Amino acid sequence: MTLAFGTEVVRKVSDIEHVVAQIPDAALVGANGLVLRFDAELWLFLMTDVGRAVELLREQAEAVTRRAPHVDIYVLPDGHSSASANPPYVARHGPRLLLRGSDGEIAFNTEVDGALLQSIREKDLHEVVAGAQSRCVVCAASSYHFALPSGAHASQFVRLSEALVDMQTVDRIAYWLAHRIEAQLTELQGKSNLTLLVDHPSMLVLAARVRLLVSQSLSIATFPGYPSDVEARTSTFSFLSKIASAQTAVFVVVGVASTGRLASFVDTWANERPGLVIKSTTLYAVQDIHGTEPLCRLSLPNYEHFETEQGCGLCANHSEAIAIHSTNYMIGVATPRAIPLPPELFMQQREFLSRWGNNEGVLRVHYDDPNESTARHHAFYVDVGTLLAFGAFQEELLEKVGSLDPRPDAVAVPEHPTAARLANLIAERLGVPVVTLSNQMLARRQGVQDPILATARSLLVADDVFISGTRLDTINRFLRETKNELAPALQHIHFFTPLATPSSEQKYLERARGLASRHGWVSQLSHLYKFCLPDWHDPKSCPWCRERDALGRLAQLSGVLDGPLADRVTHLSNRTAGLTNHVFHLATGVAQVPDLGAESVILNGGATALQVLFACASAVQQLRQKATDPLNPAQFPTPTGLAARVFSTNYTERTVWLGILRSLRSTELHRDLVQFLRGAALDRADGQHSLVHAELAVAVLTGKLGSPDSSEAGRELFEELGIPWQALFDAAYVYVR
Repeated sequence: MTLAFGTEVVRKVSDIEHVVAQIPDAALVGANGLVLRFDAELWLFLMTDVGRAVELLREQAEAVTRRAPHVDIYVLPDGHSSASANPPYVARHGPRLLLRGSDGEIAFNTEVDGALLQSIREKDLHEVVAGAQSRCVVCAASSYHFALPSGAHASQFVRLSEALVDMQTVDRIAYWLAHRIEAQLTELQGKSNLTLLVDHPSMLVLAARVRLLVSQSLSIATFPGYPSDVEARTSTFSFLSKIASAQTAVFVVVGVASTGRLASFVDTWANERPGLVIKSTTLYAVQDIHGTEPLCRLSLPNYEHFETEQGCGLCANHSEAIAIHSTNYMIGVATPRAIPLPPELFMQQREFLSRWGNNEGVLRVHYDDPNESTARHHAFYVDVGTLLAFGAFQEELLEKVGSLDPRPDAVAVPEHPTAARLANLIAERLGVPVVTLSNQMLARRQGVQDPILATARSLLVADDVFISGTRLDTINRFLRETKNELAPALQHIHFFTPLATPSSEQKYLERARGLASRHGWVSQLSHLYKFCLPDWHDPKSCPWCRERDALGRLAQLSGVLDGPLADRVTHLSNRTAGLTNHVFHLATGVAQVPDLGAESVILNGGATALQVLFACASAVQQLRQKATDPLNPAQFPTPTGLAARVFSTNYTERTVWLGILRSLRSTELHRDLVQFLRGAALDRADGQHSLVHAELAVAVLTGKLGSPDSSEAGRELFEELGIPWQALFDAAYVYVR
């Protein structure tokens, strides 16, 4: 079953339509089940006043079915509001069917179980790890792998504690664990004492929250470490014997299982001691394990696992096994290595940026794309809608389309304004009709028979831009599934976008292969221009969102709600227009960042700061994806960071500095580069200090350059920007007043 989850908690019945509307289109495509979280108080109301609840829910049903037609709607209690309530709400209730997609009827009394319950639970818990995968899942380079505490060897290692970044996430897992324990309590009549024993100290915060969600009093404890050897195993289970007694039941929780040995050993050990009642639960399993029913089976791409060192295929291929410490689950990491930014990484984007990037409105940052029903945020965005207003670009585009062989009989586009403009432009030149594939049609995988599609032999499927290729892939699957019914004559498809800005060549090629192969027709994918850009779509990754959040917090703490600082926050708060001019934070008195000077490998002389920024963002993104020496601060065993010489020697123009610095994540600067830029921030003897010092201060605030320097010069750096030192102290940026 394909499920989509709401990203917000429903706090009132009237919020349901809004929460469903916030679910991205890509998540709804192909989904036959939609899961919403209900606030604990709302859940209590629904359980105690079913008649009134059904009346209110019917008012929302019509709007929900328009957004997600023929999709069953399920609801479950929100773990965080349940645990945070006073008193807390017990996780006694599981997910329920709210709305039947087949007939739109309210069915709140139907509690789900069996395979459907498992599907909802697995999808929910899987998203927890997927949202923190860069931290949770440690991947080794090709010549290394891990020797796990269990004795198994694997290509990847999961640190679940890295996902527990906030209480909402902790409570999301706690709900499911508490729900499992509640189901087991009926078997434990007469047990007056209950203990929850987790397999590592890092899991104690989860145990503390589970205790709030269980109907009986629950003590918590932890294993000191993974019982991988005899000494550790005997001490661990001696401890378990002490806490287990005739009046006590113990729930043992294993965070992540690769072999299932620990849970299996607990069960076997307990079964041999009839006076003890011990129930084991595995939260996550990275592979199918006989006899183990985890709350979630994790699916890790390219995961390789071997039960023993002797049978390890990775060792046989001369990959070195790095041991995971059984007590703290830490791994050895070598000193980060400094890597350059080669000039050839500025080549693929140069033609487009030089030719079109200086036109107002073509390049935008910190922008919400209006071409999606739920506007998706883009840190870097190229506006094809603006490009279509230029006659020269139209002619270039139409020349490309006119060369397609075989000649298209019709043009098909998704339902959004820019695609419609593009389709009309192409159709007028080619003299062919247009078919608009509505979101509803694509979601349902069915549509009314269209004579244009029915007779088309060569179809041009066009969209404004290829980023991930999701929309083209959705259309491709729609045509594949409905070809016999809606497009029986179809023999050839041209997939075309004027622009492609994928995050990596590998991801692009994977999507391109999916579009161009293994179908009942011949197809190809083409573009006018293609270059890489970062795929940053959320506030944690967008540099301007991070700047806005940091400055907004400091403005509130300092009480300075007007002036340059407040003006900057105002600029950053307008995501519907994005930024085309104020892309860098400039000190008072600095009107703008100068254009690029002498011609360089980056762009021609005279390129604007915005063009330079996009050139740098593309180059850095390509560096992250390089087959050799990629920019990867999490690479094992030798992390990499951008070298100081990139700024000090290779690209010394300050406009380029600003472009590269904005394009880097906070962990991607080598420590020597951090020290170099910290020095530059305080170097008032530098004739260009006024141009860069505000942006360097922002780099400090967003975590790229360490803590603020507490020297007098360091204090002046921020106070000149209108940021009092006291505000930095109050916000915990510094520990010295």
